Amino acid sequence: MKSGKLPEEKSSLEINATGLLLTLTESVRKRKRIPAGSTRRNVGTDGVIIHTANRDRHREQAEFFLDAGKSVFLDKPFAGNPRDVFRLLNRLRNGVRLTGGSSLRYCRESAELLAFPEAERGRIHTVCVSIGNDEFNYGIHGYSMICGILGGGSLSARFLPGTEKKQIFMRWSNGAAAFLTLAKPAALPFNAAVTTDKKLFRITVDNRGIYRSLLRKTLPYLTGMSDVPPTAPESLFEPELLAMAARKSWENGGAEMFLRDLRPDDPGYDGHKFAAEYRRSRFPEASLCFPAWKKSPAHISDRPCP
Repeated sequence: MKSGKLPEEKSSLEINATGLLLTLTESVRKRKRIPAGSTRRNVGTDGVIIHTANRDRHREQAEFFLDAGKSVFLDKPFAGNPRDVFRLLNRLRNGVRLTGGSSLRYCRESAELLAFPEAERGRIHTVCVSIGNDEFNYGIHGYSMICGILGGGSLSARFLPGTEKKQIFMRWSNGAAAFLTLAKPAALPFNAAVTTDKKLFRITVDNRGIYRSLLRKTLPYLTGMSDVPPTAPESLFEPELLAMAARKSWENGGAEMFLRDLRPDDPGYDGHKFAAEYRRSRFPEASLCFPAWKKSPAHISDRPCP
């Protein structure tokens, strides 16, 4: 595949795509002539980008490469349950090179706002974001955008009952707060209203640049050009943990749920169910060839499409 580079940089990064790993049966892989690394010893790459719909398999997929000493970019959401998040966090604490998440965490518009001197911009104390579509796979963009603006240190999430749309209130250790409105089924542009002690800023994100901003922020770390991660390990998974705390709050009538009180066995967002629904919505004909599996790729049918 062609080499790609990030232009307009004093020292551009060049990345070569060398292979594709798909969760398919072996006969499908051979028929499509897709190179595969079946053991950690023959993974012929320096790093990987994992972009799969079933978040319940993200940790397993990431650990295959992490155990081989590879850099891993894991697409959002990192995981759908606290147990997997805690395990990935433990891997980070032990020195693996892992990052990723939503591109909205690193969008240019938020970065430009944060680049203003605080003396001119004011201290940020409230962020409001509205997101269309579902509450986790798409809603995680909202949590991530908020975390990108407020930084690490989120404390809790609380579902606000009695409103037309599902709304979440979040608190930070420095006294800042955020509101997230899950405005399904509206198709909204990525947006934020940021209030400081001096001004109000309104952000509308230009989708054409979000992946460029994401790559510029993460590739230096993934390639080893920098040892400084784009987001501190202790804060990396806060968007997912906030979403899980919000879900637990909703299940408990709007009680405030602290991130520190999440337990590994707390229920999360079902990745297997979402992957099956996503496949049916995007590729209706695929259900004839690859019905949803419950636990492993062995459940995928390999019969040819009509």
